Amino acid sequence: MSYRRLSDFEVHDLNREPILHTQGNSYDAAVCTVSVEYLNRPLEVFREVARLLKPGAPFIVTFSERWFPTKVIRLWTELHPFERLGLVVDYFRRSEAFDHISTETYRGQLRPADDRYAGINPLSDPVSAVWATCSQTVTYGGVE
Repeated sequence: MSYRRLSDFEVHDLNREPILHTQGNSYDAAVCTVSVEYLNRPLEVFREVARLLKPGAPFIVTFSERWFPTKVIRLWTELHPFERLGLVVDYFRRSEAFDHISTETYRGQLRPADDRYAGINPLSDPVSAVWATCSQTVTYGGVE
């Protein structure tokens, strides 16, 4: 059985330029993995993602408690992990482009025996996710 996978992806420095010159309303989903803590202009990025998504499409943001202290935004270093989850929720809310915001955090998962850190810490790093659906057709920034 063949499953349809990603049909498109783009590597782009959102801190340099938060606008993607891509047709709006054209993506079925968007994922930001272990990168939200490095965004200098998160609201612009969230609005731009919303512009690219079809109405009702999900935007999923994941992050862990493992990050580079010299690269993250300063606020990230000052927040408790629970507060970081709240910060990302706030990005969704303040972008005014998403509905049905949800969160989940996974903790206490055992590392596989072949994980190089299993002997140091038997539990894997906690992982958090915040996701929401694009609420409407958004016009912001890039190509309409």
